[in-house]
Amino acid sequence: MIEASVVKYYDADKGPEFALERKRKEADLTAEMILNGTWETLEFKKININAMGKETLTGDLHPLLKVKQQFQSVLLGMGFEEMPTNNYVESSFWNFDTLFVPQQHPARDVQDTFFLADPATAEVKDKEYFEKVKETHQKGIEKSIG
Repeated sequence: MIEASVVKYYDADKGPEFALERKRKEADLTAEMILNGTWETLEFKKININAMGKETLTGDLHPLLKVKQQFQSVLLGMGFEEMPTNNYVESSFWNFDTLFVPQQHPARDVQDTFFLADPATAEVKDKEYFEKVKETHQKGIEKSIG
């Protein structure tokens, strides 16, 4: 039937810096203030040298690099593997034959492909795979004509 409660009262009085209008404190000391001598009469904001600085925005990837990473992620998820990119020159076997680009395709034209004089030929290490690609190009497999 009885409830205990605490009631607090606050008494607000005018302090020593009371004013009817807010006085704006200056944040920066400018060269003009120094030349005019007005800096002596102005009131400046206090500086907290221990405060943490404003967090800066960091850079981000270029949009094309983001798209490249998305494609890379999708293709790796599909089971493709990345090949080493330290070989800047590949033979036409890897660039055309293993991708089954037809012999008469315009991409194989002299003006669209770089050819090296040295070395004159390229070595294919996986002979079994080489023979399979060669046979597919010559005779065809399944429903291809070769």
